[in-house]
Amino acid sequence: MEKILIFKTVYFIPCVFVLLFGCQPAQTNSVKKSKGLAQQHLDTPALQVSKEPIDTAELIACPLGEPEPIIDKKVFPGATFKLAGDRKLGIQHVDLGKGDRVEIRISGCEYYVLTCTFETSRFSADTTNLPYWFDKTNLLMHQLNKGLKAPIEIDTALNRLSDRLSKYNRGMGIPLQLGEEVDFGGQDPRQYFSIDRISQVSKKRYQIQIVFAYGPI
Repeated sequence: MEKILIFKTVYFIPCVFVLLFGCQPAQTNSVKKSKGLAQQHLDTPALQVSKEPIDTAELIACPLGEPEPIIDKKVFPGATFKLAGDRKLGIQHVDLGKGDRVEIRISGCEYYVLTCTFETSRFSADTTNLPYWFDKTNLLMHQLNKGLKAPIEIDTALNRLSDRLSKYNRGMGIPLQLGEEVDFGGQDPRQYFSIDRISQVSKKRYQIQIVFAYGPI
């Protein structure tokens, strides 16, 4: 009887030990796994909802279509043309000679826009001397216009610019302002130009930007 009691005691103790400690690692691994998944969930960034407006221009076909070259290569044989990545912007470069050059950007969907940026070293004056630079803008545009074949009335625009400058020089008109939109066509569609920038880009080199536009189409 005593032997049987001892045997049961010896058998019972290991079982208790196994129950208490033998199952513990599995429970710990399960807890660690659950905690790891929870932490992973916390570390994963939530889905961000974009607040940026949708670019409807990407969804609607441009009524003007793809920009095309506007320079007559018989007049300026070295002129180059390329389309930007989205094919909604055409960029044309023209060497005018005597160190002058111009970049023409052809863009717009509802409006047809020509942005002509001249670089010159032939002329020099303080960039605040607007009458001087407006006169040089007129001169450079007349030179470019010899080979320009744009679907916009550049001749009319330059006549308007010349008339505005002439009246001011004779003390009969209001001085032209930088960025002022000057109408030279009808109202449907409207046509206008503006001289937007005069800047010095190096010691002897200056940049002039004039923009022509018509629209909406």
